[in-house]
Amino acid sequence: MTLQYLFFDTYVGDFLQVVPVALLAGGLCLLVRVRLARRQGLLVRWPREIVMALFVCYLAGLWALVLTPNNLWTKVWYFLFYHQDSGNTITWLVLDPAQWSFDLSLSLFRRFTRENAGNMLLFLPMGIFLPLLWPRLGLGRTVGLSALISVAVELGQLLIGRAFDASDLILNTVGALLGALVLLALRRL
Repeated sequence: MTLQYLFFDTYVGDFLQVVPVALLAGGLCLLVRVRLARRQGLLVRWPREIVMALFVCYLAGLWALVLTPNNLWTKVWYFLFYHQDSGNTITWLVLDPAQWSFDLSLSLFRRFTRENAGNMLLFLPMGIFLPLLWPRLGLGRTVGLSALISVAVELGQLLIGRAFDASDLILNTVGALLGALVLLALRRL
């Protein structure tokens, strides 16, 4: 396996491609929030601010990974590395419902794949960050809000030429539930 294959043709590579976007968003969030607190004469609560910045990193990474057109980041990085076009096409906006793709079959029950595991892992941090930042949410509301966010993501994907996948909704919600349960278990320890 070559480094080029890893970076441009694997799920790990897809993740690595969006890390700079996520880090930039989280860093800007931390900078702005700390400056605002200091300007208002408030004490900076560093643990909360760091968790908030990490949550913004996560959200920006999630957005960059699943709510941008297919091949966008590959095209960007390919150009930065090789100073030429990757040859991939990008669909920016699909407004015609006839072109939308729905996968309503629950394929996860027939065969559990790496992609299924990735969809669970994708929302695991959501189940950790939401109750960390807003403790009054509780387990039920955390999972419910995560499910709503997953629905919004799947609907948003229709607009950029990706498919709405019912299995992804279930897997994302289960991932958020697992994250919330992990946090709950760690708090009890």
